[in-house]
Amino acid sequence: NFQPPITGEVIMQTYGIGPCRLIGEIKEAIKNAILDGVIPNEYEAAHAFMLQRAEKMGLKPVKE
Repeated sequence: NFQPPITGEVIMQTYGIGPCRLIGEIKEAIKNAILDGVIPNEYEAAHAFMLQRAEKMGLKPVKE
């Protein structure tokens, strides 16, 4: 059971949103990027990919 290093919880906390379709789309994009060899299966690479993908979807990280 392959699990990417970025969870839905991390995505929701980063963007200050609850469970929604966008969370699933970002998780799926990260998983596919790892499986396709676009990024390594490491937290930092997956986090950077998440930030780029979410920005394209119009999401901005919340300030902590």
